[in-house]
Amino acid sequence: MNLYDLTYQEILKALSKMDATHEIVIEREAFIPEADLIFCRFKGERFNLKYDLNYGPKVEAVGKINRSDLETIERLIIQHHHFSNNNKIK
Repeated sequence: MNLYDLTYQEILKALSKMDATHEIVIEREAFIPEADLIFCRFKGERFNLKYDLNYGPKVEAVGKINRSDLETIERLIIQHHHFSNNNKIK
């Protein structure tokens, strides 16, 4: 599974469920005609998750955040989504 397999709502839900130990904070959401945006911080550094309606999701650096951190963020989103789906009551 990768980030492109998730919907905007699934990504938002996964980000929202992360606890303080992952150091991810959602600051706000914005909606523009071509994309939905989630403005966040990881370990104090800003990043955006852009869900382009044509091309899908992308984690984008804002400021000093590095590629390794962006990859960690993507991995955490996928893990939290997977964990959330495995714990649903059936």
